[in-house]
Amino acid sequence: MILFCIIFMASLAAFNFKVTRILYYPPTFFAALWAALLFALFISGDFFYPISDLTLVLYSLGVFMFSMGGLLVFSLYPNRPRTNMSGNPRDISFTNRFLDLGLLVLLLAFPFYWRYLQQIGAASGFEDFWIGLRTQTGSGEQGNMGFGIYAYLTAFSTFISLAAYYVNDGTLYQRFRAYALIAVSLTYHVLTVSRLGAMITIFGIVGVTLVRYGRIRIRSLIVGIIIFVLIFSVPALLLNKGGSRETDISENVVSLTENFKVYVLGGLVAMDEVVIHPESIESNWRSLRFFITIANRLGSNFDLGSSNLDFTLTPLPTNVYTIYFPYFQDYGWAGTAFIMFILGAFTTRVYILAINGDPQAAVLFGLIFGSLILSCASDLFMISISYWIQAYVFTFLLFKLPLYWRDHESIPSDTFQKIRPLS
Repeated sequence: MILFCIIFMASLAAFNFKVTRILYYPPTFFAALWAALLFALFISGDFFYPISDLTLVLYSLGVFMFSMGGLLVFSLYPNRPRTNMSGNPRDISFTNRFLDLGLLVLLLAFPFYWRYLQQIGAASGFEDFWIGLRTQTGSGEQGNMGFGIYAYLTAFSTFISLAAYYVNDGTLYQRFRAYALIAVSLTYHVLTVSRLGAMITIFGIVGVTLVRYGRIRIRSLIVGIIIFVLIFSVPALLLNKGGSRETDISENVVSLTENFKVYVLGGLVAMDEVVIHPESIESNWRSLRFFITIANRLGSNFDLGSSNLDFTLTPLPTNVYTIYFPYFQDYGWAGTAFIMFILGAFTTRVYILAINGDPQAAVLFGLIFGSLILSCASDLFMISISYWIQAYVFTFLLFKLPLYWRDHESIPSDTFQKIRPLS
């Protein structure tokens, strides 16, 4: 059955590619990604428990509905890539000042951010600072300290680093500003001892690169892989999760490799437990968590419970359950199919706007690209509605607000200045 599903998804990827001739077209990429994930699971042998045919049907249904949603939108809107566009100098000046100010804010806020992280670690009661910090911020239990306003600042660092990378015209200053913002963003995220934010930043840069240039240079790919390995390894070593600061390099390489396999493929196996035994993991309407949180702040008293999921044996323990988990738990088969159809349509619409030169869509596509890559571990769409609202507001202020301030005598423009490839 798993081989049939792999062939089915690969065929969908080939069909989508035939329609668009672009590998990073969301339905093409998503189908190819999940075909590759299932193939990697297949060749892993007995490293993982086998998954049921019913779960494989769910994965195939999700990929199919995602493709159908994308195909509908692709047939309704024109697809004429035009990434090199001329723009209004006034708009460009506003964007550059905004990015300069954002870098300054992140640099000035960093000492306060680091001091707050130290306070969180000290409040945990753990002797190990990093374990204490992660316990206080990652457990999701009431009474524990969160990141507060700094959670918005770390998200802001991702948005602005992707925006700076997109508008980088290759000049020395803009190149420096883009790389500085990426470095600052990764620093903000890595210090949380969490991989997710940093991975979204890295994969987001890849997505932005693809809609700007249509390809990734080998040198950039190598640098990206090195950064990814560091992002994945450092938290594991600091938290003794798949690595240890007390063991030698060879042992850490083996344990980190196993930890990576569980992180990437373990969710596919863990989700099988949810499909076969839905009652095994308590559902707190995680897909609607954003709205329930708002309702509670307005006076309601809904029980949200912990935001963290229970661990499942694969046989190694994991608490990642793929993009399908909240949809299947909350809405069942029909709801999952409908949501995947909507996601296919939404991501394709953003993709078309991005390759047609819309800078706001390009940054949002970067976030979408990262979210699709991490779909093997978690849903980063419905359960992250607050994050997407923040991303939309930020990109609107950066790229669209100047259009409303423009003089009637300004030079007409669709987006902004001509983009020159990086040298």
